[in-house]
Parts: sequence; C-alpha cells; structure tokens
Amino acid sequence: DDLLARSEAPVPRSVDLYRVTYNINRPRQDVAHPRLMARAVGNFDNGSRLGLTYAVQLNLREEREPTRGNSRPDFDFFLLSHTAAVIYDHAPVQLAGAQLEGTWGLNVMAQDNRYEGLPLIPSYAAGSAGVFALERWRHPSIELELGARYEFTRRRAFISPIAQCKLAGGIWTVETGCSLQNSLPNRLPENGCTERTDDFSCGSNFHMFSFAVGALVRVAADSSIKLNLSSAARTPTIDEQYIDGNAPSFPLLAEGDTRLRPETNYTASLSFTKQGPLNIEASVYGSYVVDYIIFSPVLDENGVPALWQLVRGRQPRFYYSNTDATF
Repeated sequence: DDLLARSEAPVPRSVDLYRVTYNINRPRQDVAHPRLMARAVGNFDNGSRLGLTYAVQLNLREEREPTRGNSRPDFDFFLLSHTAAVIYDHAPVQLAGAQLEGTWGLNVMAQDNRYEGLPLIPSYAAGSAGVFALERWRHPSIELELGARYEFTRRRAFISPIAQCKLAGGIWTVETGCSLQNSLPNRLPENGCTERTDDFSCGSNFHMFSFAVGALVRVAADSSIKLNLSSAARTPTIDEQYIDGNAPSFPLLAEGDTRLRPETNYTASLSFTKQGPLNIEASVYGSYVVDYIIFSPVLDENGVPALWQLVRGRQPRFYYSNTDATF
C-alpha cells in the first residue's frame, strides 16, 4: 500500500527540500533551412508539356561545444544552393502499333559553401549540369523502357596552407613552414591546387553516365515478368573528400580523400507477378558497385581499430576510400 501511495502521489516526498536549477546552454545546435521555389508549367495543343522549376535554399547551422567565455560557434556552416530544371514531356507517338511516351530534361545546380570554426571541412564552390532522356513504349502485351543520363560536376575547395601541406604529404611547423616527408602519401587532387593570397584553391571534375533498360511481358491476363537493368552514379561529397577532424555530433576522427572517384552502381532484377485471390510475387536482385565509397577505421598491427589521444579524449580514426562491392 505504501508503494502504491507513493506512485500515485503528485510529487515525491520531501521534494520541497531540494532545488536544482540550470540553464541549457552549450553544447547545442542552431539550425535554419529557409527555401524558396518557383514553378511554371505549359501545356501544348499537341499533348506535350514543358515544366520549368527554380529553387534556392539557404542552410545555416551552428554547433557549440562546452567552453568558457566563448559565445561564438565552434562549427559555423553556411550553404547557399541554387537549382533549376527544365522538363519536357513530348506528345505520345504511335510506333509499331503501340504508344511511345517520353521525357527529356536538363538540370543545373550551383552551390556556395562557407565554413568557419575548428578544423573540419573547407569552404567550397560547386556547380553541376545534367541532361537525361527517358522513353517508354507501351503495348497491350509488352512494355519497354530506355533511359540515359549524363552529368558533369565541378567542385573547387579553398583550403589553408596547413591543410594543403598535410594533403601534399608534409608536416607544417611555424618555424619552417611545410616540410614534405617521403614516408607520407600525396593526397592532393589530381587537378592540383593553385596558391592564392591567403589559401589554396583545389579543383575536382567528375563525369558520370547512367542508364536504365526495362521490359515487362504479360504472359497471361493476370501474370507478368519484369526485367530491369540499370546503373546509377554519385560524386564524392565534400566531407568524403576533405573532412579532417571531428564535431560534437560526429564523435570520431575522420579523414577524407581528395582523389576519391565517383561511385557507380550496376543493378539487375527479375521478377514474376501473379494477381488473383492470392497475389504472388517472386524476385531476384543483384547489385555490383564500382568504386564504392567506404568509411572504415584505421587498424593497428593487431587488426583492431586504433585509438588516437586527443584533447577531447581517445577517439578512433576513420578514413574514406574506394573499393568494389557486391550486394
């Protein structure tokens, strides 16, 4: 009865004898993502349609660690993104007794990223442009699909002389500046870096091509077989290329690789579907990834993750690299 009475009490016994007050301050994050988008669509008499889209988004993020007498954020991110797209759906065309439908498009993007704070990622500017086409041929007994896309991305990072020295395989000291070491690898981007007044400008270019081929055959009124072959590609992110440090929300020491190659995924799937009182679907799927970007720990001589002693304590060190993978 005493246990039940205490559980039903509105406050614990003798709570008036204790007082604990504190302000929620650091660590904390302040995040804002304002976005503006405009869209226009035109429908033509022949059944085709043209769509135009423009969007701008501002990402603001501040992270603060517990410190004394410091009101500035330890990690301050500013990312401004502009995107535009032109999508054209052409009018259906009769071809070989079936209807051909298609979509063609153009996408462009521009980004301006500025970062201030503890060592983590550099400020950078990026731009990309892509074109694609997708056609579908629809017949009562069979459907065929064919698509392709090409995209070019250019990214330019602005790094400090100390970061450039480290990527070049050197050690920086105040007295001597950058001293290259034969025992350390050169991890500068293949396009190299250009020295400016206060920093270095390092560029990376990426060319990516992807495709999609599909076929659906209706073997009966309630049954069909579907085959898909496709590829997809993505560029390394700025984190995967240049990250060097850690953050309050990232409790490990991370190291990027400026020479990472785009990741390309090749996928094949085959499925059988039968509809009725009991719907049946059976599928087989396989995926092979070329230059898969993996985030893995640095291992010591015993093959276990090594720990680095930092001001913030002992932390494991992880790094990005390319490898091939099968799923």
